[in-house]
Amino acid sequence: MTVNLSALAGAGQQFLDNNGNVLTGGKLWSYQAGTTTPQTTYTTAAGNVAHTNPIILDAAGRVATGEIWLTAGENYKFVLMTSTDVTLATWDNITGINGTGITSNAESVVYDPPFTGAVPTNVEEKLAQYISAADFGAVGDGVVDNATAINAAATAVSALGGGVVTLGAGTFIVGATIQMPDNVVLQGAGQLATIIKLKNATNANIIQKKAGAVGLGAGLFDLTIDGNDASNTSGGIYWAGASTGRGPSFTFERVTVTKCAPIASPPSGEIAAILTTGSTWGVARDLDVNQNQDAVGWWHKGSDWQIDNLYLGPNGADYNSGAGTHSMIIQGGAGNLFNSCYFGGNGGLSQVFLWGSQRNLFVNCINDNSWEQAYRFDALAGTGANNNRFLGGQIRGASGKTNLGFPAVLVIDSTGNVFSDVEWSGNAHTSSGNVADYGFEETGTSTGNYIVGGNVAAPFGTGFVSLASGSTTFVTAVFGYDISSVGTLNARTKVQVYANYDDSVPSVSSVPLGRFNQGTATSVWVGAKGYSYGWLQAIQDDGTGNLKPLYLQPLGGSVVLPTAGNGLTVTSPDGLITKTISINNSGNIVAV
Repeated sequence: MTVNLSALAGAGQQFLDNNGNVLTGGKLWSYQAGTTTPQTTYTTAAGNVAHTNPIILDAAGRVATGEIWLTAGENYKFVLMTSTDVTLATWDNITGINGTGITSNAESVVYDPPFTGAVPTNVEEKLAQYISAADFGAVGDGVVDNATAINAAATAVSALGGGVVTLGAGTFIVGATIQMPDNVVLQGAGQLATIIKLKNATNANIIQKKAGAVGLGAGLFDLTIDGNDASNTSGGIYWAGASTGRGPSFTFERVTVTKCAPIASPPSGEIAAILTTGSTWGVARDLDVNQNQDAVGWWHKGSDWQIDNLYLGPNGADYNSGAGTHSMIIQGGAGNLFNSCYFGGNGGLSQVFLWGSQRNLFVNCINDNSWEQAYRFDALAGTGANNNRFLGGQIRGASGKTNLGFPAVLVIDSTGNVFSDVEWSGNAHTSSGNVADYGFEETGTSTGNYIVGGNVAAPFGTGFVSLASGSTTFVTAVFGYDISSVGTLNARTKVQVYANYDDSVPSVSSVPLGRFNQGTATSVWVGAKGYSYGWLQAIQDDGTGNLKPLYLQPLGGSVVLPTAGNGLTVTSPDGLITKTISINNSGNIVAV
């Protein structure tokens, strides 16, 4: 047995009482550290002869054998008493002295929290409350492969029931996939301070669910995922979330995902830097997805995610030229909330593709600089991208190439989508005059969509809307440069237009402030120069020739309701302009 000389009274110490008198016959008790359980001490370095417990001090107040030896690796508590058992002193966590000094470890050091009601523990247990990848050898020097260390840290945290693996500042190279257990998150030191970067020629996903995990409670916080796509043909993040259970499935918070090639071995051929699946809700806050090579930035096949402050920057082949990819695909699923998000990359196809996904809500989102559509709606397995809502924000048309002729919003075989108080823009900001063909275009069986409020901030190439045949889509109270920028409309339309104020006296020959364009039909005047604004509402008749109200406001002009089969007479406030308008049974506006 190995023993070491005691750090207390190990060799020849003389003990005195509190008055400085020699402690003749004093008693020195030995216990296990922090307890009252007796623990043996020894008389020599051989460790084969035990002291009595207590040790009785001689007439000189010393240990009669001259030395006290302790079992190596054990911690002791000593209690000094008089011969009449009056306690004079206690020493705890005493160890032996070896050739290199005192041996100890964090388990033997007491941590006594300075809080009322707190329970003492030891330093080892206290430190274990915070697990760092550095505990397992991770080094953020941009050279060392840290995949094994980070995975070991995640496994250790999982064994404790879940928690946080911390990563300090630096670039942590990984030469294999980080396998995320349930309820374990990676916490960096800052979104741009901590970087997990894929090692050259690894060609594997950087983050994915660990085999056997359900897919709940994992996440990334305050770090950057760098796919190093210049030296890898695959990479990225693939999270197969749980189909049931209490979420969140996954959380992104203050995370950048950049330079990722498409994920390795996608389940259904998804070419994406991020692929999320599963019906359990998830969270993304301050997520920056940009400059991901040859891939959709984020392919989302989940439901009920809350997504705040998403920045979806340039993604696709050299990031700016596009390569037939969408910046984001929302496939199937339903009920995702996008709040204050920016979709601003040139994806090669549409910026955001809603593919059979329903009941998503976009609040104050900006969709800018798309190569084709800002938003594309299409059916999946016969189910349209239906009943999505867009409240506020901006939608700008295609701007990637000269005269692309793509609509800002293309709706295919989908219904019930609502755009409310959105600013629309043809985005004609380049010298070549790039503009979208339409602001809003329907095809196929699309019907029953709504554009309510908002304004046209810049004209579209052909016009604002183009509706599918037989569509009941309703456009109401959209402000624009001139009603001519709104284009062909059906009768279920209320449009408001603004123009520069002109104080000249109106006359019959005045230029109309705005007009409805109905193919070759005569334009209908809404107002005349000399008035700052006006609006017109026309609603299809009931099939018997009886017109519902048609309004001219707030110019103050008169509106004369027609008799059956006759037109509606609208007169401007000055009485100089009078038009009679009827609506035929096909729903077309006709000037009489």
